[in-house]
Amino acid sequence: MRIKEFLKKILLIRDEKTLKILDISNIFSYIICLIGIILMYINYKYFISFDLFEAAIIIFRTGLFAKCFSIMSAFVINKFKEENS
Repeated sequence: MRIKEFLKKILLIRDEKTLKILDISNIFSYIICLIGIILMYINYKYFISFDLFEAAIIIFRTGLFAKCFSIMSAFVINKFKEENS
C-alpha cells in the first residue's frame, strides 16, 4: 500500500502551467517522430540511400527522447513547486 500511495503522489501533476508546457512539448515530440516515420517510409518506398534510413532512425529516436525528457521534466518541476509552496 505504501508504494501505491507514494507513486500516486509523485506521478500526479496538478499545476496548470506545467501541464500546458507538457502538452506543447508532447505535440513537438510527436511531430519529430512523425517526420522520422515519413522519412522511413520514403526510404522504404524509394530507396535513395542508406544514410536516409540512418537519419530517419536518429530523428525518430530524438522524438522519443524529447517525449521522455518532457515527461521527466514535468515531474521534476511539479515536485519542485510542491516543495516550495
